[in-house]
Amino acid sequence: MIGTGELHELLAMHDPYVRPGKVEELAASFTRRTYRKGEVIISGKGTCTTCVFLAEGFVHAFRTVRGEVQTMWFGEKGDLLTSYHTLFKNEPGDETVVALTDCEVYSIDMVEFKRLVATDLEVAAIYIKVLEAGYSFWENRFLIRIQLAAEERYAEWLTRTKHLAQHIPLGILARYLGIDQATLSRIRAKGGNKGSEG
Repeated sequence: MIGTGELHELLAMHDPYVRPGKVEELAASFTRRTYRKGEVIISGKGTCTTCVFLAEGFVHAFRTVRGEVQTMWFGEKGDLLTSYHTLFKNEPGDETVVALTDCEVYSIDMVEFKRLVATDLEVAAIYIKVLEAGYSFWENRFLIRIQLAAEERYAEWLTRTKHLAQHIPLGILARYLGIDQATLSRIRAKGGNKGSEG
């Protein structure tokens, strides 16, 4: 059985009231695993079978459309990584999650996770908090894209996630923010934050 201290910390990021005793029960359903930088954690091909809580490191989630990478989001400690299309609809997903750095994760079989959500109120409470955070993220991202100018979009992103900047290639970040790469390069140079090039 895996240690429960770190797992409790991760689940408490979503629900601070989760009991240590409940985490001990859940630990038997989780597996701890290491992914190296560049490794695929969630494949965008086929039906996803796992739900993964990120314990350490940063990840890049994207779809590939007509050969072009479309960044969906960047993940960090505490985030739930999975194919939400599979989680919600039991259908194959097309979202790939790749490690931007070396990562440590706690994974649970998706069928088991969904069973726990349906039968255990404490797990359901964690799941609800995950969904609430996800909704808030996408609503905020939509509003930022339609309301803020390019420089403001980058400044807002940097304020929230400066610790991620050095791990994300310029081209990927530009597409994520909806900013021309040359424009983003000028914005970064002006602000004195070079981040990761490429």
